[in-house]
Amino acid sequence: MSQPVTPDRITHRLWQITLIFLITFIVLELLARVVVSLEVPRQGLPMALHRKFALAEKYDKKKRDSVILLGTSLMFRSVYPELLSMRLRKQGVDLDIRNLASSANSPAINLHLLQSVLEHGKTSPRMVIYNVVPSQFLSPKMNYRIEKPYFKSYLYQCQVSHNKSTLEKGLCGIKKVSYLVRYQSYFKTLISEDLTDMLLKPDKKGLEVQGGKPTDVEYELSTGGWGPSYPVYTDAEYRQKFFKHLEQSTKKTGWATPDFEPITKLCAEHNIPLVLVWLPYHPLKDEISGQGPVNKTAEREHISQYATQQPNVYFIDLSSRDTNTEHYRDLGHANVAGAIHTTNLLGELLLSHNYRTLLTSDKNISQAGSRGQTP
Repeated sequence: MSQPVTPDRITHRLWQITLIFLITFIVLELLARVVVSLEVPRQGLPMALHRKFALAEKYDKKKRDSVILLGTSLMFRSVYPELLSMRLRKQGVDLDIRNLASSANSPAINLHLLQSVLEHGKTSPRMVIYNVVPSQFLSPKMNYRIEKPYFKSYLYQCQVSHNKSTLEKGLCGIKKVSYLVRYQSYFKTLISEDLTDMLLKPDKKGLEVQGGKPTDVEYELSTGGWGPSYPVYTDAEYRQKFFKHLEQSTKKTGWATPDFEPITKLCAEHNIPLVLVWLPYHPLKDEISGQGPVNKTAEREHISQYATQQPNVYFIDLSSRDTNTEHYRDLGHANVAGAIHTTNLLGELLLSHNYRTLLTSDKNISQAGSRGQTP
């Protein structure tokens, strides 16, 4: 015979449910903290980009003057910061160099990386080097695939964005103290995908082979943020692999304000020299894409003119400075050999009188000789 339902019994049952919920939550929270202690989750970002934010937050720990590299995968693959720092140090310029660029980084993400550097550092960087390509000055703009998950991440919503409603501030407060709530999307992926792959496809991670050639190790990253890349293709393979892709790419028409303009303004506000660098690319790229020398000259002049018109902005054109076809993994990205070559080229230029003055003199310098072009 069932017992009658009384208010006391209901209250007692609610207390039991609440206690079970709290104990379960505490156990899961402790387990979440153990998992996070092994490796901080990506917060909705690709692993390489997540690590770049970690580098940005820790950049001033050595209390040395620094140079910050920003941009897309072109900078990520092409400039080896530890090697660049060593080259400069041998010539008496001791700088901590961090490569915060990452694949498909949008200007918004690069802006927030720079803001993170400025917020966490006791001093501003001596210089910011940003990789540019002509399409950033043209309309329509480039389509960046990382922005959407980034803007939904805890990192952006609670640590970067300042425009939060009362409800959003409350949620951020909960996420701040609870790893289980903060990283819930990560744990869902860990259980539904990563754990399944680990059990059913143990050999999935690591070096894969496509067409007999090794591809990149996805998460390989140097201490300073460089992402080495290994493939080498023949000219015939380049034509076959990349012609169709370039043929279908969006046509750009008309000059416009560059999409990284907020970075230019932020550097100006903090009196940080901004060096725009057009990195080397494969000599076949112009031919395959139908780009002629006249168009390239016009693009170079437009970028140079933009740099000349901005306070404390400089332009280095390395686009034609490496014609060795064995230095590229595709038409735009350097492999390891190309990255070493490009890093040495950049180091030579930074040691020239104009840029060496910027790196070693007081921060109030706003002119350093010839601006808007490679010295």
